[in-house]
Amino acid sequence: MKIAPKPRVAFMIPGLGRVRRGVEANVFKLAENLVSDFDVTVYCVSSEKQFIDDQKIKIRTSWAIRNENSLIQLIYNHMPKLINDYFGRYFSYWPMEIECLTFSLSLFPKLLRENFDVLFPVSIWGIMMAKTVRAIKGIKIVHINHGGAEDFIAKQNPDTLQWVRNKHPNIKSVLLPLGIDTQRFSPKVKPVKLSLPRPIFICAAALTSYKRIDLTIRAVGKLKSGSLLVLGAGELEEDLKRLGNKILGREKFLLTSVPYELMPSYFSAGDVFTLVSEGETFALVYLEAMASGLPVVAPNDSRRKFMIGPAGIFCQPSNLDQYAVALAKAAETDFGEKPRKQAEKFAIQTTSQAYSRLMVELVSS
Repeated sequence: MKIAPKPRVAFMIPGLGRVRRGVEANVFKLAENLVSDFDVTVYCVSSEKQFIDDQKIKIRTSWAIRNENSLIQLIYNHMPKLINDYFGRYFSYWPMEIECLTFSLSLFPKLLRENFDVLFPVSIWGIMMAKTVRAIKGIKIVHINHGGAEDFIAKQNPDTLQWVRNKHPNIKSVLLPLGIDTQRFSPKVKPVKLSLPRPIFICAAALTSYKRIDLTIRAVGKLKSGSLLVLGAGELEEDLKRLGNKILGREKFLLTSVPYELMPSYFSAGDVFTLVSEGETFALVYLEAMASGLPVVAPNDSRRKFMIGPAGIFCQPSNLDQYAVALAKAAETDFGEKPRKQAEKFAIQTTSQAYSRLMVELVSS
């Protein structure tokens, strides 16, 4: 009996191999978990040897103007008003969007030559390109949104979306969260040694304005005890370092960037995780912190409540007094196994099965 070939799915992850956190790491983990049901190809700009050596997944590269390109950075740094006024609504991280745009353009003819059954883009430009490929070849699209542009994404009419039912009832949509590796992030991970006074509040995020890390620094500064560890990199690094040293002092404040592989040991060293970004869609770092056993302090909105559930405390972070009270309460409360159990609801093994069922349904429809 002839065995039917597996459906072919193409993931488009520009930053894979260079950005080793968040969506890049977890979408690749999803791809790894789909190989039993699909023939998986992952496209990226460049890839490190560990990914290329993966025998289960085909790794392919495609050209792009990288976001760290000196000319792109020069334009971005010297024309911020033009960029924010005319492009900021959807394309707030302009150098990265340039990379995603050029990556998608160079990938377009390759996808036309291949016979994939499902396309899996992870950027705005990626889904626009995938929509064009679908118009020509009739390929299905699945998209994971991760940056607050859901309405724009919805207008591209993918076959599956997580957030469109009310605004776009004509689009087939289901809620499928992206999962995390609950074995990598665990309370059992040996913590790093930190010379910071407890309780240690941890914030892990890109050092950009919409993450509102300045509010976290000011809120921790209102507490009688404790310290703040900020893990991240970005254009506001020097500004945040100055603010943190001014308000908390060097003995109670540390801002550093660590490889994604070391994040579990830093989470294990903390007491409370907090991130009060504005308009966050689905920050996987909440789940990673909870999987490590940390309770969470986050903004009081439906998305965060869906993720965090009983494993944290919610507040209006713009009210610094309220934010500070929430941090103190989280540090004093024994959450027991609640953070870990909540994170396990989003384990990659579980969510991958749901994605697999969905994509099989799409291919057969």
